[in-house]
Amino acid sequence: MIQKLLLEIERRDAAKKDFYLGSLGSIVKKHRLSRNMTQETLAKGICSNTYLSKFENNAVPINHEFIDLIMERMDLEYDNMTLPIEMLDIFEKALHCYIHDDLAQFEVVLHSAKDIDFAILVDIARVGYHVTCGNKKEALEISDNLYHFLSSMDSKALSVFMVFSSAAKMINHKYNEALKILDLFNDLDSPNSDLSGIISFQKFICYGNLGLINQCRNSAEEAKNDFIKTKNYRRLAQIDLYSTIFSFYENESTIPLSNRSFLNLLNQNEKDKYHLFMALGSDNPFEYLQQISKDSIYYAEALFLSCWAQINTSKQPIYEQQKDELYQISLNNSQGLINYHHWLVLIELKASFDLRNFLLTNILPLAYQFESVYLLKKLSREISKFSFTTKRYKDAIFEIYSIENEILRLQNIKKPIEMIPSQPE
Repeated sequence: MIQKLLLEIERRDAAKKDFYLGSLGSIVKKHRLSRNMTQETLAKGICSNTYLSKFENNAVPINHEFIDLIMERMDLEYDNMTLPIEMLDIFEKALHCYIHDDLAQFEVVLHSAKDIDFAILVDIARVGYHVTCGNKKEALEISDNLYHFLSSMDSKALSVFMVFSSAAKMINHKYNEALKILDLFNDLDSPNSDLSGIISFQKFICYGNLGLINQCRNSAEEAKNDFIKTKNYRRLAQIDLYSTIFSFYENESTIPLSNRSFLNLLNQNEKDKYHLFMALGSDNPFEYLQQISKDSIYYAEALFLSCWAQINTSKQPIYEQQKDELYQISLNNSQGLINYHHWLVLIELKASFDLRNFLLTNILPLAYQFESVYLLKKLSREISKFSFTTKRYKDAIFEIYSIENEILRLQNIKKPIEMIPSQPE
């Protein structure tokens, strides 16, 4: 019986290798079209148009003599098509690196594949790598292109691609779209149990950002149970980090963890993010803000929060120094980030009308872009407060309605049909 099992495993392994060799037709078609070549031009003197058409649709097995000549005609190196056994090895290692968020090992794995152009599994691995690096544009571009080759993926590859594709959406703040992809796992004939933990983790991140608290907690528990079993301490630390953030989203307060050893497993940006949110939910924000270094991507936010906390206190010299730093940052702002100095000045002046306009034109678009339900709710309250203060009641009603409508859309909640208020003149 054991021998039968061994033979079946070998048969499936061989079938998987043949499958990915057979999928080369789709890739050849992609490169032919990118060169504006017709099938007739590519096939002339090599094979019939009918054979090439069937080959491009993965309907006939590979003919190595033909594929050599086809590659030569397209000025492509056949050596760049890695052998299936190597391709599968890269794919499996990349999946392990992604699940454990091991960027250093991921770089080693992908370095061996840097010259490979003709491998769907390697391209799937590249999506996971760019997600791990935080390369938003690259992850989304490769992921979107791979949707043309879904028929060339077996069930394992499709499952991993769905995880990586949803992750590419997530780092681009498309949490609603990411959730729709993750929910499709319920429809798979043979879901991959190895992915259950990372799927729950990604749902946890999406639900948290979309303000769906109960679903967020349930997914966090499911992910924790899996990561504890697999000793995935890196992801467990990230659950602690995002639990802190989502607790602030829920009630605008944070609870310091008694065991902060998880911080040692976070990278510097994640540590800074933790300290920023602890400051937001703390009565003594300076304890946390002073731990954010000047070269941090969160330094401007830290300065702004520090000034905001001091604005009605007697710490005038420190306040003026940090306010001046914010001004210098605003002068060097080449990326179109938030002008925190201008925001601070408006708060100082208690300029309600100008503050309302600043939030509408500078912060609200970012809340929409980042699909931040917490920020949208916060802005809804602040904008309506300013609008009512300045007696712009019609504006306030329309703005609140628009924001609440977007929140319902992001949370995929259907609302009853009602009269939509007309936009104020």
